[in-house]
Formats: sequence, structure tokens, C-alpha cells
Amino acid sequence: MVDGNDTKIIVTKVCSRCLTEKNHADFTINKRNRDGLDTYCRSCLAMAKKRYHKEIKVVTPGMKTCGNCRISKPHGDFYTTNSSGDGYASVCKICQRKNARVRKLNRDYGMSEYQYEIMLKSQENVCAICGEPETRKQYDKIRALSVDHDHKTHKVRGLLCHKCNTALGGFNDDPELLIKAINHLKEKS
Repeated sequence: MVDGNDTKIIVTKVCSRCLTEKNHADFTINKRNRDGLDTYCRSCLAMAKKRYHKEIKVVTPGMKTCGNCRISKPHGDFYTTNSSGDGYASVCKICQRKNARVRKLNRDYGMSEYQYEIMLKSQENVCAICGEPETRKQYDKIRALSVDHDHKTHKVRGLLCHKCNTALGGFNDDPELLIKAINHLKEKS
């Protein structure tokens, strides 16, 4: 595609299986999806089809193989569901969390996991406001820095720790309100 400045615009998409950002040409057409492309890239789709036809499944009691990472894990590593024959989700909890994060980055901020990692590296793994690393935990692990964005334009501004992100949200991203708060602190100190 070429815009008015004769600049090539390459449209990309994240494969939901290998979680890598690829050009639209790397995906097959699937008119049932919103973007008109398959959710898997061509190579992942070929691997999935090959495994489906050639894989002989050995079922170990109390174990299940994750459909994403292909690692055999105990049933406790899978969410329960009524939609499968064995009562467990086809993808393990870890893969579901990772896939959900990648989808959220793409859906809410229009960025890939790779773009997030580049931004994180450029900020030296610390908050863009306070300069401290994230300390809040989720699932017994330190959370990733939050994506700070303008709620009107949706432009990404940087990565923030939970405290700074919540503080900005509390002030409705209003610079005048933040200045009033700064003046209040200076007067009362």
C-alpha cells in the first residue's frame, strides 16, 4: 500500500500461535475473521495441520498436553471448562495469560509484544515518571509496567509503574489539575 508521500506502509499482524509479528502476506485469507485473515501465520497453520493428522496422542492419567506450547502438564495447570470432552481447557494457564497479554497490547494500544519490549528497553526497565521498577505482584510474579496512553487520541506515551499510572488516572490525565496538586503540595510543605 502507498500513501500520498510515496511511502510504503507495511501492515502487520501477530500470529496467535507463535506470537510473532508478521506481514499480512504471511497469513491465509479467512473471511470469517474481522481482519479477513487467519489467526495463525502460514507456517504455524501448516504445523498445526501436520500435527493434527500425524500426531498419535498418548494419554497419561492426570496429564494433558497444552495446545499452544505442546508441553504435557498436570490437569491443575489447565482451567476447567464444560466445552471440552475431558473438562479442561486446551491451552494451559501460562499460555492463556501470555496470549491474553499479547491480545490486549494489540487490541487496546495497537502495539506488538516486540514493540512493548523495545519501549521497555529504551526506558531501562523502569517507570517513565518515577524511574523505579515495578513492585506490584500478580500471580506471585512482578507485574509488567503499564502502558500509559492518551485516552482521547490513544497515542502511547510510555510505560509506567502501577502507582504512577493510577495517579495519572486519578487526575484524569489533566495537566492543570496536576499543577494544582503540585502547588498544593508546595504550599502545605
